[in-house]
Amino acid sequence: SNLENNNHHTMSSSTSDIDQQQKENSTSNANSSTTNNDTNNKGVAGRINYGQWDRVASDLISETEEQEQKEKELSSKALGLDGKYARSEAEAKERVKAKQVKQVKKTLEKYQKRETAVVQQMTNVFSSSDDKQVVRVTRDAMEAGTRVLSLEQSTGKSSNAKDSTIVVTQDLSHLECSMPANAMQQPKSYEGDAENNPSESKDAGEMRKVFGLIKLFVNHMKNCTVIVRSKVISGTLEMSHCENVVVKIEKEATVATLQLDLCQNCHIQFCDAPSNQNNPYGATKTMYWGEDANDRIYHAGVSNTQVSIMRDGFVEEAITIDYKEDGATAVGNATLEEYQFVTSVV
Repeated sequence: SNLENNNHHTMSSSTSDIDQQQKENSTSNANSSTTNNDTNNKGVAGRINYGQWDRVASDLISETEEQEQKEKELSSKALGLDGKYARSEAEAKERVKAKQVKQVKKTLEKYQKRETAVVQQMTNVFSSSDDKQVVRVTRDAMEAGTRVLSLEQSTGKSSNAKDSTIVVTQDLSHLECSMPANAMQQPKSYEGDAENNPSESKDAGEMRKVFGLIKLFVNHMKNCTVIVRSKVISGTLEMSHCENVVVKIEKEATVATLQLDLCQNCHIQFCDAPSNQNNPYGATKTMYWGEDANDRIYHAGVSNTQVSIMRDGFVEEAITIDYKEDGATAVGNATLEEYQFVTSVV
């Protein structure tokens, strides 16, 4: 009987402890639920929802600012301050200048794009395997529509310029360009030019043909020889940033004017080359380069470069040009290398 009473007392005590624990857990859950509700309803105090009023106030402020901006724009437009019209004579002049500059830039970009489209660039023409090599440039190397040849960024395999040679072949003289004849303008004609002296129709739809390269460029070349045998319509060869380069202009070529810039240790040879006034295609009298006053070499920043006039393989006349030895002076912002010289036979 005592054992049973003790067990009953123990069980009653345990039941009481469990009830107490459940009440504590219930109270804790209620407090946690109240805390979560307070967090979710932030800005709510009693019957006033402060969060909603904040949103209403923000919307009203945005609407007011937009309305003020519209009124400001309307006011500026009415006063002519919206940028459509100049506010002063000086500003009007500046606007005219800016418009002209923009138009000129657009024209230059269009011209550069058209100019680039007709230029055939040839770079790194020498292979790395052969010590001595000759590269011949023919019509096959020219892409469709290109009429200007630019030899660039090529270096020979040795310090001897004769070991690496580029030949601008006579085949390029047969490059053909067709263009519509202008019925309102008399086409230019050159006395004695048998190659480009066709009889043209006045019909606007008539096409005329011109043969040969338009111009030749030799830029950033080193330790090589360039032999020119092609007809060049403009009669001009431009050469810049070259070192230890030999340029041979032979009798088949029509190059009478050279422009040299920033070249050193080069050699220009006119090998029975025709004059600017000479017709190499069947003329009764042959004029060699230098016999006309318009046969000239323009140069700036050129040092230790020799110019030779050769007849039948022998040097007839020669001169060395060097901008420092020739007395170049710095003028204003122009440096010594920018001082211009003209070399011709007198």
